[in-house]
Amino acid sequence: MLIAVVLLSLVFAAEAPAGAGVLPGGVEIVSIDAAGVPIADARGQFIAADGDAVLFSNADIFSVGQVYVHRAGQTAVASVLPDGSTVSAIPLGISPDGGEVLFLVTVEDPGAEREARVYRRNLDALQTVLLTTIPNPVVAAPGTATPQLFVLASDDLSTLFIQYGPPTAWTVTRVDLGTWVEQQSELISYSQPGPYTRMYSSDGVFSAWNTNSDEETFVFAGDVLRHHFVTGADVLLTVGYDGAPSNGRSIAEAISGDGNRVFFVSEASNLVAGDINARIDLFMADVAAGTIERLAVPATELGWSLEGFGNPKITVDHTGMRLAITASDQVSLYDVPSATWIPMLPTEDGLLPNGPVSADDFNRDGSELLFTSPAENLVDVSIPRSAAFLVAVDQIPFDDISLSIFSDEILWLRDQEITRGCSLDGRLFCPEDFVTRGQMAAFLNRALELPASVGDTFGDDDESIFQADIESIFAAGITVGCTPDASSFCPADWVTRGQMAAFLYRALAP
Repeated sequence: MLIAVVLLSLVFAAEAPAGAGVLPGGVEIVSIDAAGVPIADARGQFIAADGDAVLFSNADIFSVGQVYVHRAGQTAVASVLPDGSTVSAIPLGISPDGGEVLFLVTVEDPGAEREARVYRRNLDALQTVLLTTIPNPVVAAPGTATPQLFVLASDDLSTLFIQYGPPTAWTVTRVDLGTWVEQQSELISYSQPGPYTRMYSSDGVFSAWNTNSDEETFVFAGDVLRHHFVTGADVLLTVGYDGAPSNGRSIAEAISGDGNRVFFVSEASNLVAGDINARIDLFMADVAAGTIERLAVPATELGWSLEGFGNPKITVDHTGMRLAITASDQVSLYDVPSATWIPMLPTEDGLLPNGPVSADDFNRDGSELLFTSPAENLVDVSIPRSAAFLVAVDQIPFDDISLSIFSDEILWLRDQEITRGCSLDGRLFCPEDFVTRGQMAAFLNRALELPASVGDTFGDDDESIFQADIESIFAAGITVGCTPDASSFCPADWVTRGQMAAFLYRALAP
C-alpha cells in the first residue's frame, strides 16, 4: 500500500503533508588508526574527487603534525620521506583517485639556509619523490607586513601555486609540474591584491582576489576580480547591474573548482536590482553567464564583516553548485540550483552536534563532505579533542521541490525510478502541476514493474510518449480506457479523483 499512499500524495496536493527538506546522513569517522582508535587532534584537509580517500593531519592551528590518508577503510601515514622516515608536514592535496598526495616540509638545518620542500608520495608504490624546494620561506600571521608563504595544489596535483611576499604585494608563482620532474614556472605579480589571493580553482587555471587592501587599518576590501593564469586576463566581477561601478566594498571568499563561480560578500547595494536591505550580503558571480546573484540569507546573519578576520568559511564543490558555510561553529549547506539552505544535522537523534563543526572539503560532485569536530554525539566512540569525519550529503535532484511539503515523497519516487521529472533535462518535477492520464500510466507501470506489452489498443495514444506505459497497464487490467467503447485512452486529460481510485483499486486490490 506504500505505492498507493505516495501516488495519492503526488496527484492530490495537501492530502497528507510530510516534512520538507533534505538532510545529510551517514556520518563516518575517518581519522582512526589501524586498530580503529581515533587519532588525537585530527583535522580534515582534503577529500579525493571520487570520495574514496581522505587526507587529514593531527595538528592544531599552532603546530604542524603528521599527514595521514584514509582509504578503503585503512589509515596510513602519508608524510613519509624518500628514505622511509615519517615527518611532520603540511598537506597540500590528494589526487582524484586517492593514489597520490602532496605535502610540504619546512627544513632548517644548522648552518644552512632554511627551505621548504614539496614532496609527492605514491600510496600504491609507497614511493616519495622530492618535487621542488623553496628557499628561505618565512611564515607570518595574516595582517602583518612580514613576507608570508602559502603553497597550494590543484585537484589533479598537476599545478602548484607558490605565493610569497607581504600582503600588499603578493608574488604568485604557478608551477606546472608536468612529469613531476621538469617544471615550468609562470610569474604572476599583483598590485595590492590583499591577503585573499589564496583562492585558486582546483583545476589550477583561475584565481579570485581583491584590490584596494588597506594594510594599516586591516580593511581588506574593494573590488573582486578573477584572474586567468593562461591568458593573463582579469575579469572585474563587482559591477552594478546597470553597468555602473560598485558602490560598496566587497571581499572574495571562495571560487569553484572550475573557476566559473566566485562567491563574495559585499556592502554594495547596486550589484543586483532591488537590494534595499542595507546589509552586507553574500553573492555569487557566474562568469560564463555574466550574472551576479544575491544568495538567500544576508551575510551579516552568518557573522560576516568587511574587516577580513573571523569571517565564516565557504567550502565549495567543483562546479559551485553546493556550498558548506561554517559560521558560529556550525555548518549550513546551500544548494545553488534549488536555492535551498539545508541545516547540517548529522546525528542519529536529529540534534545538533554537541561541539563546533568546521567544513573542510567536498568531493567533486558535492555528495560527500569532509569536516572536523570534537563533537561526541556524531559516532559511538570517544573523540580525543577533535576528529575528521565524512558525511554523505543527499543530492537534490529537482530544482523546484525545496518548498514543497511533498519533497520527501518526490525524492523517494526519484530514488525508485518511478519519476524522471517533467523537463527534458530532468531538473524539474513541477510539483504544482496536475497529473495527466498518460503520466499516471507511467507512474503505475514503473512502480509496479509491469511487463512490456505490444499492441495498439487505443486509437489516440500513437503520438504519446507514454504509449508503451498505457499498453502495459491495459494488459494488466488497470485501465479500460476513457470512452464507453474502450477505443480511446485520453492521455492528455487530467486524472480525476474517481479515476485515480479506479486505477489504484485495479492495481492493488486482492
